Amino acid sequence: MIENEPGVVEIIPYIIEFLMKNLSNKQYFDQPKVHMISLSYIDAILKNPYFYIEPYLHQIITLILSIILIEVNCNQIDLIINVKDFAISILKKIFIKFEIKYPNFIIQLINIFKQNIFPNKNNPNFLTCYGAIKVILLFYFINDFLI
Repeated sequence: MIENEPGVVEIIPYIIEFLMKNLSNKQYFDQPKVHMISLSYIDAILKNPYFYIEPYLHQIITLILSIILIEVNCNQIDLIINVKDFAISILKKIFIKFEIKYPNFIIQLINIFKQNIFPNKNNPNFLTCYGAIKVILLFYFINDFLI
């Protein structure tokens, strides 16, 4: 419904705000299903041709990057990897569509993710490292693709 409905455009900013508040709520940190639902909403919003998304890109990218880098400590590793892969695929769509308008953004994000490969050197979180490495590879691919 969100993908193709022109009437839903008016509530999309509220949906984005709701998703951001849920992500910042600590009770959802270890809930990969909640992250997957949030990403599904973001993916649908990005597909809506009636919505002018650019004023909300910063919030959407922040939400996606947070999901990729969040340290989830639960036993659903396959689901967490699927969530991170889905987040990375959405991020790829955004950067292929909008990167030309923000040429230095990818380089800045690569540096941030390089720092997050091993944020806690004594006890690195495998899934955070996994997300950071995949995003760095994605950005290098996109940078080569767009140049």
